[in-house]
Amino acid sequence: MESLILWGIFGGAAALLVYPFVIYPVILALLPRAPAPRPGPPPRRFALLFSARNEAADLPETLQSLAALKRQWPELQILAWNDASSDETGRLLDRASGILTVRHASRSLGKTVALRRLIEGVEADVLLMMDANIRFRADKVLHFRDAFADESVGAVGARLLPAASGARSGVGRLYWWLEERIKRLETATGSTIGCDGALWGIRRHLYPAFGVEAADDFRPSMEALLQGYRVISDPRIVVRETAVPDAFAARRAMRIGCGAWHGHRQVWARVRERGGLDLFKYVSHKLMRWFSGVWLVLAVLSGLALAARAGLLAEAGLLSGVAMAAALVGVPPFPGLWRIATTFLATTAGVMRAARGRSATVWAPVRLR
Repeated sequence: MESLILWGIFGGAAALLVYPFVIYPVILALLPRAPAPRPGPPPRRFALLFSARNEAADLPETLQSLAALKRQWPELQILAWNDASSDETGRLLDRASGILTVRHASRSLGKTVALRRLIEGVEADVLLMMDANIRFRADKVLHFRDAFADESVGAVGARLLPAASGARSGVGRLYWWLEERIKRLETATGSTIGCDGALWGIRRHLYPAFGVEAADDFRPSMEALLQGYRVISDPRIVVRETAVPDAFAARRAMRIGCGAWHGHRQVWARVRERGGLDLFKYVSHKLMRWFSGVWLVLAVLSGLALAARAGLLAEAGLLSGVAMAAALVGVPPFPGLWRIATTFLATTAGVMRAARGRSATVWAPVRLR
């Protein structure tokens, strides 16, 4: 009987662990497609905003991309926030005054507050938000105008690809590909569940007031969905971003998980009221992933318990040790699997932190070099 219980826990935890990445997209692929877009005249006024903190290493290339974008889209308003950088970030932004308007902070306020300060007083129909260290082609960003020409669309996310300088293991690239595929399938069936912070846009009147402890992209992009608009991922808008270095991946995942849970607490009641397909997507794409660390721990512990009952605990421990050693020395595919596992655990730890009423609003840039 105990063995059956352990097998049930192991099987259930394993199924919950793979569900968001394997089973959920299969279900999405079988759902009816959303109605065709209703194109109309695009909004007239767009504003692109970003916050930078100690980004001097990557900012010159970003500014080159923004200059090219400004040449192709001269009416685009570009605003930057220097969040009390201690390097050359402020001076680099000041030298780019021909293409953007910059505001300097005397002390770091964090990304969420910085973007909110930039948004205050902006007279635009659509706000575009981006990270300061992304890579993009100007002609790709122009597709935001086409995407927002559909009046049913309230928020638009870009297609996120790994930067050439941020090449990861095959496992990491598969994970990245799965995430983008899920976004495309969610868009095809109606709406994605939130946008990625690398580059995304929202209609100005939909951008909500929300607590600074909530994630600065997930929370406001969900507002568009909750007000009856579609939130889509547009594959024509391509942006490249490096994978986070392993030394910072867990810390970043914990911060994102913490902010996401604070955002969840602000929107959950309204998501439940919507019900139906949007509620199903929300639970599948967000809630199930946020607790991946729980499913992983349950699978490992129940697996070890089953090995012990079968008299194979020593062998299981040896295999685990070999796998960890292989991950540390870089033997594929173990480094990628280790990174994903630690990300799951850190994300759940961030959720638990938020559930205890704590926050993690301090942010640090990801280096492309």
